[in-house]
Amino acid sequence: MDPKKFMAPAAAFAMATVLFVYTRLSIRSARNQTRRA
Repeated sequence: MDPKKFMAPAAAFAMATVLFVYTRLSIRSARNQTRRA
């Protein structure tokens, strides 16, 4: 198993997960702010 062949998809998957979680949290906080205002 070549580490480089494994690192590229793993890094892409990690980036997608981080972006997904970040967008979910930012949307939730934005909704809370609009509800509070």
